[in-house]
Amino acid sequence: KNAMKQLRTVVLLGLLYGICHGSRILVFYPGASTSLLPSFSQLFQELARRGHQLTVVTAYKLRGLEEQNITQLLMGHPLSHDDVKNLLDLSLLPNINYLWQMAFTHCESLFQSAKFKEFLRANETYDLFIGSPFYYYECSIAVAHHLKLPVLNIYSNRLQIHATHLMGHDFPSSYVAEFNLHFSHKMNFWERSLNSIFCLGYSVGLSMYYIPQMNGIIKEHFPHLPPLQEMLPQISVTLLNTNLAVHPSQPRFPGIIPVAGLTIPQKLKLPKELEQWMDKSESGVILFSLGSNIKMTSMAPEVLEVILGVFDSLPQRILMKWEGDELDGKPANVRLIKWIPQTAVLAHPKCRMMIMHGGLHSWMEAVHYSVPLLGILPSFLDQFHNLAEMQERGHGLYFKGPWTRNNFHSAINEVLHNYKYREGIHEASKIFWDQPLNPLQTAVFWTEYVIRHNGSSHLLSPAFTLPWYQVALLDIIGVLLLSVLALVLLFRAALRAFRRWLLDYEYIIFNKFLRICHKLKGN
Repeated sequence: KNAMKQLRTVVLLGLLYGICHGSRILVFYPGASTSLLPSFSQLFQELARRGHQLTVVTAYKLRGLEEQNITQLLMGHPLSHDDVKNLLDLSLLPNINYLWQMAFTHCESLFQSAKFKEFLRANETYDLFIGSPFYYYECSIAVAHHLKLPVLNIYSNRLQIHATHLMGHDFPSSYVAEFNLHFSHKMNFWERSLNSIFCLGYSVGLSMYYIPQMNGIIKEHFPHLPPLQEMLPQISVTLLNTNLAVHPSQPRFPGIIPVAGLTIPQKLKLPKELEQWMDKSESGVILFSLGSNIKMTSMAPEVLEVILGVFDSLPQRILMKWEGDELDGKPANVRLIKWIPQTAVLAHPKCRMMIMHGGLHSWMEAVHYSVPLLGILPSFLDQFHNLAEMQERGHGLYFKGPWTRNNFHSAINEVLHNYKYREGIHEASKIFWDQPLNPLQTAVFWTEYVIRHNGSSHLLSPAFTLPWYQVALLDIIGVLLLSVLALVLLFRAALRAFRRWLLDYEYIIFNKFLRICHKLKGN
């Protein structure tokens, strides 16, 4: 009995210790992205289970965050249907300008909203700020600075030029493709040229236009705060949704930590009826989903007709995400479902392949479960790049058309029956999970590391404090070029002086020669 009492006392003290040492964490991203916070929801749940109190400020009600220690506050701007339509319809440069203008509008609207002002007036105290100040929501760093909080940055992709520029980080455009472009990391000369020109132009646009505009918005509502460039060094650690199994290697500061895999839940369970339907498929199941932002019901009718016609000729069963209640011409082997438990379906042994649109989460989940991919109909942002990279790495096939039944049928058969795709994605799966700690353990460690060290400024790069032209060494290159130019001009001037001297000397010698000749002739 005494031993049991002592054991209970020890356990109780341990629990009390965790509760007493739990921190108050503000997760702040009321921005438009629908994928950012869900990418890290497992982290938020685990932090709550460890005794931390989380306040999550978001534009969307997040599923799975019903923990006792998590409070959600809704404010900000969800991505509207018009926003999605514009991002789909615009070409590259107008698309980027639209994202920038959307960032300005959303920040301005947030700061003016009654909910945000009420949130600030509450004057709550926190120990850590988790946000994404490098994801078209740089104004959020003003909130962290106003509350005097250390910052943990979360980023739902690998580093791109927008983030690296603001971090003062190197972006090697010679071998890392900017994901707004449609290249894989294996670029030819013209692709590298276009990639480099784009990255340089983007950096100039950020410095000359985007950052000053964002500074103006922040200064209007927080006049006591310094410029954005002075607040960004508050960011100690960045958690990246990246992994070498799907993304190319690129330079990283010590505080930039890859944690890809947080979107893959630990406990998987299919609905019983769906599980039985998959079990009964003799030739396996093909999963078909184009993600959450694109409505399958808005697909071009001629493309949908080709897809359904090919599905009807396949021996496999097709699990198809479809938002509508009915679908005319649906083949008997196709099952429609409005929301697919995607990771549980991919984990099922009868899942033979997945047809997807290039979403990063879908790609990573397929890599985890070694399910080969057929990529079709990418829409915007990184999806074109993801499909090019996926094909380059041998994880599947990127089908670009033309959209005929024969072509689409051949593409499906190629992925189903060519063993190289299953072998390629199986090797990627082994790389994905060959790590000393799993992604959740890594993310929790670095979150609590920032709390323990109150910001971890020792991990920051000195590049944070330098202007972009100094980070790019443009000032040194300019001085060297001017020095070379000065030496060339000096050499040219010296050459001209020597030539004049030589001509003068020749003239004197010639005159002396004439005089001698004249004297000899006189004699």
